[in-house]
Amino acid sequence: MKIEKSLELEIIDLIEALVNGDFDKISAKNWYGRLNKPDIEARISEHANTLVLPPASFVEKIDTYEYKDGSGLALDVPLWTEEEGMSDLTLSLELIYEEAKTKLQMTDLRIL
Repeated sequence: MKIEKSLELEIIDLIEALVNGDFDKISAKNWYGRLNKPDIEARISEHANTLVLPPASFVEKIDTYEYKDGSGLALDVPLWTEEEGMSDLTLSLELIYEEAKTKLQMTDLRIL
């Protein structure tokens, strides 16, 4: 499934906030979803590598799954690190369609 440019830009914005440890921005944008700041910090710390921004082609690596009821999408976004390049650390997101707008939120951060 092709990811719309506006969603791609929001995902980049979210990843940039993770890379920079900008938890105020994550909170302000309501991206936390099922996670919270201590969860994210612990999972990134456990991985023991330095998050970096992905290359422009990262969208090709995102796995998308449409909800059968049409209410949204689940996305698995691989993250990049300074040490590994594309790593096995994956950010799981959910895009929910709410009336005339969409809501992006994190659902998990794990090694796949």
